[in-house]
Amino acid sequence: MQLFGPWREMVSLGLTTWAEQPEPTCSDSHAWSAHPNYDLLTIVAGIRPRTAGFATVIVAPHLGSLKHLSVAVPNPKGMTEAEYTVEGSRVKALITLPADGRHFIRVCLPSMTSFIGSSGAPISNL
Repeated sequence: MQLFGPWREMVSLGLTTWAEQPEPTCSDSHAWSAHPNYDLLTIVAGIRPRTAGFATVIVAPHLGSLKHLSVAVPNPKGMTEAEYTVEGSRVKALITLPADGRHFIRVCLPSMTSFIGSSGAPISNL
């Protein structure tokens, strides 16, 4: 979560895009200013395509000090959603994949002790 320190400071300054430089700040709204969103989805929430077109998905979150995180990642097949909740020394993960029936998922959750499928039933780490 330390990665978001500069971004949080920029938000506190009222900026809506990533600043080009520290004070005096300036932002020309470059596309790369969206990288905190990308980092949140791919690093913190850990949702990435394993193969082209999200045919297979890797879920490998790095929650740091977060106690709860809920995200939705758009992909060609629909939305991949994840909700993580820290409960004591356990982390509950609810992953919802697009309903096309052809998704495969590889979950990398070494510190997580339960994984809940979109049906609500616990499943093992794949």
